[in-house]
Amino acid sequence: GAANVARTILTEDRDGTMPRLFTTPTRHGTIIGGKFVSVFVTVLLQAVVLLIAGRLIFGIDWGRIDAVVLLTLVAAGVAGGLALLIIAFARTPAQAGAIGSGIYLVLALLGGNFTGTAQTGDTYAVVQKLTPNGWLIQGWDTALRGGGALDIRWQVLVPLGFAVAFFFFAVLRMRRRFS
Repeated sequence: GAANVARTILTEDRDGTMPRLFTTPTRHGTIIGGKFVSVFVTVLLQAVVLLIAGRLIFGIDWGRIDAVVLLTLVAAGVAGGLALLIIAFARTPAQAGAIGSGIYLVLALLGGNFTGTAQTGDTYAVVQKLTPNGWLIQGWDTALRGGGALDIRWQVLVPLGFAVAFFFFAVLRMRRRFS
């Protein structure tokens, strides 16, 4: 997934490729943006394969195409941004794997990946909204019930904000790390 592709940055760091890239006149954000695009496209392709397989194998109707496209794009952006942020702080691929697994598990627990949108109580509903995946799960629930892009605007905009923040802080950290 996203973490595996992003870990190549640590391999490039170890091999000296990444620090050399940062000595060029190319802006740090552009270099890291290129890395983000590779992670984003990988995650996006994986999601599309899963969506198509779900439709063909299990007959799942994912909902209106506008909502499905938006949710899939934003989910890939969140995954890519978070993977880069984890990589920005990790020193080795193994460390990135361990840290990433822990963060992904905590987000899954807090965001409702194991409970969906079931009635779990007011406190848990608030906690879910502290995670990007909590918002995305609510968006998928709305899409599965026939909602369109306007119905999921907040379930798209809030996680998009997370994705932008993850990318921004990854750029700051990598700029400092590779300077």
